[in-house]
Amino acid sequence: MKYQANPVMVDAFKIVGIGPKTPEGTLLALDNGESVVATPGMTSRMTPIPNDYWVIQEDGYVYLNPASVFERKYSLIHEPGEGTIDSQGHYSGDPAGAEILAAVPELRRKSNG
Repeated sequence: MKYQANPVMVDAFKIVGIGPKTPEGTLLALDNGESVVATPGMTSRMTPIPNDYWVIQEDGYVYLNPASVFERKYSLIHEPGEGTIDSQGHYSGDPAGAEILAAVPELRRKSNG
């Protein structure tokens, strides 16, 4: 039988530093400036490396995810109106913002014509 996972929203932070492994767990530094401890149970199936993720589900369940798995499964949720344009002019953010930016050339033509 086939199954599909229920949609879940999570908070996730990249692991940027890894401390020594102790009987209590492994100290991890996250990209939000926090330090957390991955318990031996959390590291029994994977050894975290920089750029992996510390993931917190809405129900409070916390787990580690390899970067390749996390980035394939999850996408960033943009707040309405939130977005950025990189140095090459590529937009990333709220899809409504992308629509507005796409309409700018036409609006310029109309106002100059």
